[in-house]
Amino acid sequence: MGLIPELCKNDTPPEYYVKSYGYDFHEFNITTSDGVILTIFRVRNPRTYSPKSIPVILQHGVVSSGFDFIANPPHQAPGFFLANMGYDVYLPNTRGNKFSSWSDATKENFYYISFMEMAEFDMPAIIDSILSLTGFKNLHYIGHSRGTTILFALLATKPEYNEKV
Repeated sequence: MGLIPELCKNDTPPEYYVKSYGYDFHEFNITTSDGVILTIFRVRNPRTYSPKSIPVILQHGVVSSGFDFIANPPHQAPGFFLANMGYDVYLPNTRGNKFSSWSDATKENFYYISFMEMAEFDMPAIIDSILSLTGFKNLHYIGHSRGTTILFALLATKPEYNEKV
């Protein structure tokens, strides 16, 4: 199945796109300890998902979003591939992209951020919320570009997360 033309528009919600291929989609927001609101996409294949499906984070890099991992048809997209393999796929959106938001306290510096803020505030909130939601004690993590840097910085500065990832 190729890309469906009406799904290629920039304003097409990820939910519509994912569900058009027959996958389950859930979107939820979390708030970091410094008040930034992050959106996480969850993608599951209803034919392969079970309550024992291991959660996996696919973390985007610079100037991108979680949607990048599902932007192509299922046979070309890593998010769909992992869902087909039975994983419970999470696509977080870090601060500064179109799927995240701010509070009054963080609005002024919303786009002036580095990977260190993401490691200090975003990733702990993301990991903890997914583990709380699923009941798992740890999860898998795949980072692309800055997504990998964020995890390395987190694990170096908050060693307790080494047991969670």
